[in-house]
Formats: sequence, structure tokens, C-alpha cells
Amino acid sequence: MFFNNLYWWCTNQSFVQRALAAKSLKEGQKGAIYCGFLKTIGFFYLVLPGVIAYHLPSIQDKLAAAGSSAIDFAYPALVSAVVPKPVMGFFAAVLFGAILSSFNSVLNSASTMFTLDLYRTAINPKASDMQCVKVGKIYGTCAGAVAICVAPFVMFAQGITTFLNSMSQFVSLPILFTVLGALIFRKAPKYAPKVITAVHVIAYGAFMIPQALLPHLG
Repeated sequence: MFFNNLYWWCTNQSFVQRALAAKSLKEGQKGAIYCGFLKTIGFFYLVLPGVIAYHLPSIQDKLAAAGSSAIDFAYPALVSAVVPKPVMGFFAAVLFGAILSSFNSVLNSASTMFTLDLYRTAINPKASDMQCVKVGKIYGTCAGAVAICVAPFVMFAQGITTFLNSMSQFVSLPILFTVLGALIFRKAPKYAPKVITAVHVIAYGAFMIPQALLPHLG
């Protein structure tokens, strides 16, 4: 989790692109420090609700009935038990807006990386900015459609958070150590990130596939 959080909060495209879009280095540094301060209060909205749900008597029967899915069911059960009914619609609207904001950020990041790191680099190096924008829109639409189709199957994983963290590890660690390597090793060969990524994806996949199949085979 230490390395996973280093990736998410220091090198993830969704956050880095906001720093790169700052009007000056000073403004970017202010934003990074402010976000770091907000991260220190993460306990109150990431951990504390789970602790309350675990000890709240009125929802213990629901959590017990959920079984292994309680990890995803605890927060909705806590909200339904604590939030007043008249405010529930407002709360749902805020939560839905936050989900859409995160979804749009990820799609934008994916489109940016595909367009600039793959399409303009390997497929069509002479592509104009307008062509890249068009390709990015098409890729974002396709990626969103695939995500919507795959989303219902996440319920079969052992919790959505566990599933997302496991899948993100395919690319998160290579990205993290590419950035760290560029900062620490000044004379590292430029093909090193590609080798690291390929080795990590193969090794991590070889570890994850048996882990996913063994419970079903047993």
C-alpha cells in the first residue's frame, strides 16, 4: 500500500496533469501542498465511516447478511441509517456528481496518454493537434463504453476497492519506478522503462491469475 499510494498521489496522470496545467511553477507547488494537506484528513472520510459501520448496532444484521460483500455494502448501509430521509436525495446527487467527476478525469487521462504516448509517438508521428483531439475523443468514448460493459462484473470480485487496487498494479509500479528512476539515475538507458514495464506485467500477471483461479478450483 505504501508504493500504491506513492503512485496514486505522486505520479498518477489524473493528479500530475493538474500540476502541469498550473499557470506557473509557484502555483503548481501551492496546489500540491494544499492537496497534501487535504490528504492528511483522509482518515475522516476513508477509514472512520468503516469503523462506525462496523460498530453501529442497527446495521449489523445487514452487514452479516452481505457476507464477503460487506466491504462494499458497509458505506451505503451506514448512509441509509444515519442520513435523514429529506437530505438523502441531495446526498445522492453530490455522490453521483463526485463519481462522474472521477470517471471523467480517468477518461481524460486515458485519452491523453493514448493520444500522446502511443498514437502520436508510434502510429502517426505527423498527426496535427486537431487529429490528436479527434482521436482522443474517439478513444475516450470507446474506453467509456468498455468500462460500462465491464462494470457489472466487478460485483464478482472480492470488493471493488480490492479489485481496482489489484488491476491498477499492472501499470502503477512501472510508472512509479520510471519516475523515481529518472530522478535518481541520471544515466539510465531510455529503454529501461519499457523493459521494467514488460517484466512487471508478465510477472504480476503470472502471480495474479493463479490467485484468482485457485478459490474457484478449490
